[in-house]
Amino acid sequence: MPKVVRSVRVLLVGASQKGKTTFGKKLCKALAARGSCGTLVIFDQKFPDLVQYDGQVVTSVEGLRKAILDGAPVVVCRAPLTAEEAATAVREAAECGERATLLVDEVVPVLKVNAATGEPMNQVYCGPSLIWLCLQGGGLGASYIQLCQLPKMVPGSFVDNATVYVVFGTGGRSLSYSVDDLRLVPREASATVAGLRVGECCVFFPDRDWDRTVYLSPA
Repeated sequence: MPKVVRSVRVLLVGASQKGKTTFGKKLCKALAARGSCGTLVIFDQKFPDLVQYDGQVVTSVEGLRKAILDGAPVVVCRAPLTAEEAATAVREAAECGERATLLVDEVVPVLKVNAATGEPMNQVYCGPSLIWLCLQGGGLGASYIQLCQLPKMVPGSFVDNATVYVVFGTGGRSLSYSVDDLRLVPREASATVAGLRVGECCVFFPDRDWDRTVYLSPA
């Protein structure tokens, strides 16, 4: 029997300032404490002058690879590192038998940069390692966590391959799209999601019914 390697596929969705990053930071601390997902590689470049996550800060591919090889529990990628380079390092680790996890804080800007040239694009672009990590990496223990304000801009395959959706307060077209097109929010949960306050979320799974519970961001 082939060995089953567990991985995490988490999509955090919600409007700005609703608590996604706070939840993401606490999730990272919990995963690092358990050691269940190997090295956590965090792509955190939302703010040029602010590092939002705790961990070893790296700014080069060489520094990132060394941190993973040295067994650093959390590595924070800052410019000029790209998300594709971060995903490639996680892919390399997984292919060498080492567990690793990539967290991308605000995935839409990342997906609108050409991984080959670094140039911004109007359309979504996915580099090969990001695609591999989302679609194939789970079998080797590579995990992927993505935070997103605008679910319409995330490729459907990224949504379809998530094993859990953590949804924070959102409304308008983003909520409608999440209900009607992506179907990550059940229709009966739409009013609850629209009314979520800062730090509150609902958790949905693609293979089970909604538990009709509003959760607070973990302590």
